[in-house]
Amino acid sequence: MASTTQPNGNATGGNAAQWTTTETYDAAGNQVTETDPGTTETITTASCSGTTATVSFTAGSNPVPPVNAYVSVSGVNPSGYNGSFQLTGSGSNSVSYTVPSCTGMTYVSGGSMVGETVNTYDGDGNLIFSRDDVGDHEICRVLITNFT
Repeated sequence: MASTTQPNGNATGGNAAQWTTTETYDAAGNQVTETDPGTTETITTASCSGTTATVSFTAGSNPVPPVNAYVSVSGVNPSGYNGSFQLTGSGSNSVSYTVPSCTGMTYVSGGSMVGETVNTYDGDGNLIFSRDDVGDHEICRVLITNFT
C-alpha cells in the first residue's frame, strides 16, 4: 500500500501536521483512505476498559465526530491507541472506539485524532462504498453487468 501527503499551506506559527492531507492507495492505485486535516484534535488524555478505548481532547472549533465516523489516531503513548477506527461513542470532548485489548494501555502522553474517509472497492476496482469522517455520508454503487 502506498501513501502520499499534501501540505496545505504553511501558516506562520501553525502546526503543519494538523493541516496535511494523507492518502493511502492499494496495489491497483485505488484511494483507500484520506485524512481531513480540518478535523484535527489534540488528545489530552486517554483510557481503556475491556476493548473500548476513549480519547479526550479540549473542546475546540472543530465539530466532534459522531458515532460511526472514521478517524485516524496517531502519536499516542502507548501505541495501542493508534490506528484507524470507526467510532462507537462520541461526546462533547471525547470519542470511543474498539481495540483488540486494553492490556498495557495506561495513557502516558501525546496524540492527535483526525477525520478519515474510508473507501471500499470491488474486485474490478470500482468504488462500491465510501464512509466519510462525519459518518453519515455513504456512497453505494451497484454495477450490473450481463443484463438481458
